[in-house]
Parts: sequence; C-alpha cells; structure tokens
Amino acid sequence: LDRVDWNRKVYVVEGPIDSLFLDNCLAAAGTDFTQLPPGEVTIVLDNEPRSIEITKLMERLINQDYELVIWPDTIKQKDINDMVLAGVKDIKTIIDNNTFSGLTAKAKLSAWKRI
Repeated sequence: LDRVDWNRKVYVVEGPIDSLFLDNCLAAAGTDFTQLPPGEVTIVLDNEPRSIEITKLMERLINQDYELVIWPDTIKQKDINDMVLAGVKDIKTIIDNNTFSGLTAKAKLSAWKRI
C-alpha cells in the first residue's frame, strides 16, 4: 500500500506473485475485494471461465460497480505468472483492452463463462 499511487490506475490481483508483473498493483491474497472502493481500482482475477466460484464473484463485483478484466479467448493461461512464463507479450495492454464495467461487463462475462 505504501508504494501505490492512487492518482494513477490501480490494479488488484488475487496473488502476490501476479502483482510483481504489473506496475501500481496490489495483491488481495485471495478474492476478498470488499475493502477496495469501486471505481478506484481495476480487479484482475484469474482466467478460470469454468470456475463457478470465479464467475459468481465476477457477477457480484460487476453488480457492485467494480471495473474488472474479462480475459479474451486468446489467453489460455490461468494467471499473469503463467502468462509471463508462456511468453505472452504486453500483458498490461491486454488487461487495459479487456477491462469492463456495467452492462458491457455483464455481456462479456456471459460469453466468457461459456455456459
């Protein structure tokens, strides 16, 4: 928290290792984001479209007006660390281009979770 610049975009990921790969990033060390104010952070959850827990959490976060990343189908890795290990380039741009909120996030999530 001491190193986060709240005047810039703040990213919040689940795991501490993933946080090392993004500038101005916090790790929740889990999935409890309730202490973070909606509208001030971008939540970056793991890429697990078939996980019922993750999709329910994403629906709840969207309904609470959070901005979150919905990974594109081209990304097959589970988390940022795995993306780095696989050689995925420019992860921050992928994150920024796939960050959504509100109705757009609901529509993207519906397609992403592969019902």
